[in-house]
Amino acid sequence: QPELALRFYHRLLQAGLCTPEVWNNVGLCCFHTSHYDTALSCLQRSVSLASDDILADIWYNIGVVAINMGEMEMAYQAFTIAISANSNHGESYVNLGVIEMQRGNIDKARSQFAMARRIAPDLFEAQFNGAVISWRLGNLQESYELVTRALELLPDHSEGQALFRVVGRCFSLS
Repeated sequence: QPELALRFYHRLLQAGLCTPEVWNNVGLCCFHTSHYDTALSCLQRSVSLASDDILADIWYNIGVVAINMGEMEMAYQAFTIAISANSNHGESYVNLGVIEMQRGNIDKARSQFAMARRIAPDLFEAQFNGAVISWRLGNLQESYELVTRALELLPDHSEGQALFRVVGRCFSLS
């Protein structure tokens, strides 16, 4: 219920609690109510107040808002800044990989997903998207290993289950 949460955050701001975390959360509430421009303004305010330890998360959120606005170049830049703020921000690597995949830059996407897996091995999206790319490139063994790891993390993922069945059939025909 982002509208309800937004009321509470506004009260915090009125009470003088003007922290980057509060502005970040106000921005996310605005995002979830489809007020993208307001969300970006709040997130930019959060960036201006933020210390280095939370900067990557805020830039990641800006990237997510940008994706939902259809602003892929802005999203790409936001995720890149997030990584420059924290080189271990696995979620940003995943989203850069998705953008590279959409651009048709398969090698760059594959590299981004591999980096995300090294940094955050429990990140489902890094495992699954790596499996999809490996499948598209014909690397069945790697695809099988990655989709297996992805399904260990999220067993009920229907697309992961479908890829697992398809890749498994390739091995059983050999």
